[in-house]
Amino acid sequence: MKKSTKLIGGLLIALAVVAVTIAAAWPWYRAVEHINTRTPEGKPISVYLSDTSDFQDLLDQLNAQQVLIRERDFLKVARLMQYGPSVKPGHYLIRDAMSNRDLLIPLRSGHQDPIRLTFSKFRDTDRLAGKIAQKLMLDSASLSNLLRNPDSLSHYGLEPDNVLGAFLPNTYEFWWTSTEQDFMKRMLKERQSFWAKDNRLEKANELGLNTDQITALASIVEEEQNALPDEWPRIAGLYLNRIHRGMPLAADPTIKFAMRRFDLQRVYLTYIEETADSPFNTYKHIGIPPGPICTASPRAIDAVLNPEEHSYLFMCAKADFSGYHAFAETHAGHIRNRNLYTAELDRRGIR
Repeated sequence: MKKSTKLIGGLLIALAVVAVTIAAAWPWYRAVEHINTRTPEGKPISVYLSDTSDFQDLLDQLNAQQVLIRERDFLKVARLMQYGPSVKPGHYLIRDAMSNRDLLIPLRSGHQDPIRLTFSKFRDTDRLAGKIAQKLMLDSASLSNLLRNPDSLSHYGLEPDNVLGAFLPNTYEFWWTSTEQDFMKRMLKERQSFWAKDNRLEKANELGLNTDQITALASIVEEEQNALPDEWPRIAGLYLNRIHRGMPLAADPTIKFAMRRFDLQRVYLTYIEETADSPFNTYKHIGIPPGPICTASPRAIDAVLNPEEHSYLFMCAKADFSGYHAFAETHAGHIRNRNLYTAELDRRGIR
């Protein structure tokens, strides 16, 4: 009986110790493992930490977006996990219903979430650099200088005139902390990968053109017809016909590019004369310009690589303002189409 009493007493003491331990550990367990984030509409929110950010910057961003349910618990677990005052730069997604431990592990390790970077058509490097700098931790002025500097571009096998050809409009994933060098190398790798697929290099060789020339021609095709890409193969075939006959391309978009007047609705002879010295003036200079006049899309490049076969040498916007072009095999036919169109421009008061 005495032995049983001692045993029961021992068990009670043990249970008491366990209860005290659990009671003491519970606040810590709750702080570490319980849900402590609530995001608007349950969607992830972004936190950006730069090279100069510290723990307070992180806390300010979380509080500004009202993410933390219990800030005190977050601070407690951050100390427990030895996170702060320094932080690792990067872009981090804070998701709904995360525990403090799940929140802090990627922040402490620097395991950031990628940024989705989408860009389409750009006609100049300054605007392109501005778009990139909006999404990545880059300085737009510095990137613009790189894209204009012949010495800097030579490291990538590029020149100011053809640099736009390095960028294929698409959606890419980048680390927010990517450097200018990281960005340029990635773009060149994507371009190389694009040309290595679908027999594109072989098709370019069959046309007697290199990849830079194909890209430049594709940019003219795309600028000539912005709204209706189903017409691109026909326009590409026309320009290739002119190239093979030794005729100038005579493409109005190249005059707009030379003048940096992309809003022009009509190209007059005086504009052609004003830009006579520009290598992008395809009325005065035979052949393909030294580079693209915009960032040519993959679809436009493929239109040049897979052109429609025909005998057209001339085109003019249709007088019905449908957006399509009227094509002609002879100069006389082109003059008739042009007169119809210019008469309609005059009637509408478009100068």
